Amino acid sequence: MRIEVLGCHGSETPKANAVGFLLDDHILLEAGTASSVLSMERQQKIKHVIISHLHLDHIKSLPFIADNRIGEEENSLTVYGIQDVIDGLKTHLFNDSIWPDFTRIENGKTPLLLFHHIKKF
Repeated sequence: MRIEVLGCHGSETPKANAVGFLLDDHILLEAGTASSVLSMERQQKIKHVIISHLHLDHIKSLPFIADNRIGEEENSLTVYGIQDVIDGLKTHLFNDSIWPDFTRIENGKTPLLLFHHIKKF
């Protein structure tokens, strides 16, 4: 497994990026900074995003990565998190007020964004 650190800071400065780790080019662990450091081509390779909690430094790039997929047919992005994370993303971010509800916008035959609940242990 190849792990690329995109950022590991709780904030952003010119020399430090918010949290994000890219695993084998297609799994993003935390989405704090991916859209600002990865090319469009590299963003398109991401298929899965795992979010641990709703702090902005962990989710900030998620709306931009989803938006950057428009026009890429059948290239859904699946977001994984515990139910509180999924509910928070739906209620407070992807709600057609702050950002479009990309679960209702299709990219070809599939939604731009899919949510998958991870069971707590």
